[in-house]
Amino acid sequence: MQELKPVFKSTPTQFQTTIYANVEEEDVTKDDTKDGAKELTDIQKVILVELQADSSITTTELAQKINIKFRTLQRYISQLQESGFLTRKGGRKDGEWLLTELGLHVLEKNHQKRKTRVLR
Repeated sequence: MQELKPVFKSTPTQFQTTIYANVEEEDVTKDDTKDGAKELTDIQKVILVELQADSSITTTELAQKINIKFRTLQRYISQLQESGFLTRKGGRKDGEWLLTELGLHVLEKNHQKRKTRVLR
């Protein structure tokens, strides 16, 4: 890999520096995935577990139950929906939360990992 050196430019009124990052090609396309599934934080996994257990729970109730701020929960839920782990069926009052196949797969993998740790 070729090392990129900084470029310095100056005019009577300005000085500009351009610094290039030495990044290997594989790092540019790298995302937070393992086995084709994005890695979730512990709190995101807790949210999925709780929504699987009670699909009609409101976000207000869920935020109180897992002891996080309502707005923080909304952000996590949006991330889970955008990433394809979670979907909403129905309206705000009469709807329910549904885990997608990807969401169920991640929870199953997480459950198996915990079983393995306990058995060792």
